[in-house]
Amino acid sequence: MADHRTDMSSLEKADGSLASGKGSIARFLGQIVSAASVLPSGSMHASPVRCRRRPKRRPCAGHIELGRFESDGANEVRYRCAVCGDKGVIDNWRDTRWDLGPEMKRGDVISLSLARARRDAAPRTRVLTLACDLIDGPIALDGPVLRRVRIGSDHSLHQLHLLLCEAYERDADEPYEFMFGAPYEIDARRFTGIGDADVEEGEPLCETHQVRVHELGLEKNQVFGYLYDFDAEWVHRLTVVDAREDKSCATVVERVGQAPDVYAEGDGEWIETLVWGEDEDDLLDGDVSDCPMSELYGPYVADSQPDPDWWLAMEDLERLLLVLEAHSGELPTSHPPATSLLLHSVVHEMAETQLANGDDKLQGRLDKLVGDGLSRHEAIHALGRELLRDQL
Repeated sequence: MADHRTDMSSLEKADGSLASGKGSIARFLGQIVSAASVLPSGSMHASPVRCRRRPKRRPCAGHIELGRFESDGANEVRYRCAVCGDKGVIDNWRDTRWDLGPEMKRGDVISLSLARARRDAAPRTRVLTLACDLIDGPIALDGPVLRRVRIGSDHSLHQLHLLLCEAYERDADEPYEFMFGAPYEIDARRFTGIGDADVEEGEPLCETHQVRVHELGLEKNQVFGYLYDFDAEWVHRLTVVDAREDKSCATVVERVGQAPDVYAEGDGEWIETLVWGEDEDDLLDGDVSDCPMSELYGPYVADSQPDPDWWLAMEDLERLLLVLEAHSGELPTSHPPATSLLLHSVVHEMAETQLANGDDKLQGRLDKLVGDGLSRHEAIHALGRELLRDQL
């Protein structure tokens, strides 16, 4: 989400009155400037200022984090909402009606000082430093794309998603998933969320809004996965590099490498062609020339035993497309005619998946058929027919 940039002096006339039609924005930004003007510079601070956005016509539940930053003669106030991601930068705020720096020096803002003291004395929580490495996506990466973030364990998984979107400069509106364990492990824990733009009014919040980081029991050096955008599949590896007691926060600590543009023109068309071809009906016709799954996962060869981890890590449709692609060329003369290429490929997928899942009985049957002189490919046909009869 892009930063809003506001010249605070433009909201005030020379006589000190508010500029016409600027009352609402002036009240909101004025609260931010007043709070930032009496806080230490150089870091972000929590504040009681409520977010002004109304996604889906409902008030955002977030509070504003804000900070004052001075460098090279510039004096900026930056703010952001940890819930919806709204953020901005305020310039030329000094000496406006909202700048409480002079009053603080005179000792006239005792209540703000007390509020700050109460905040500093607030209970500390466990704060995790996470290293996030973008390891895969629909386009080749030029080099390492690393981000380091820090987040309090009292934050939700959805807030961690928003923080990572800020770190990689993406919109937070795509579906996403946090995963603990390998994709094919039965006991792998997954927490799936949808983008804020997809939340319909009256719907219950996603699981990721309700699960707090502290509930995951994360420890130093633990590794887990983060998937952004289920179509493009941007895959990240998160590592806990530090965990200590501190004041809660949600901030980006470090950026290494240029984040790829996840909305680059043509990416969506590439993904659509990869999965379905130009027409969804191509799949039913057996035309998989526009579905090069083998370029992503390697080819399926029925005469060789597929690696179980490799096979089970794919979705059902991806396995089916690989088999279809393997049968789309010229078949050997020993191969039976595939009247329905789609049904024939389903038979292959069923047999290979059950074998990869460790079905010892089926594996023994396969070994016997191969021992009797059949090729593995021919044995898969025989097993598939047996499995198909069992399903009918």
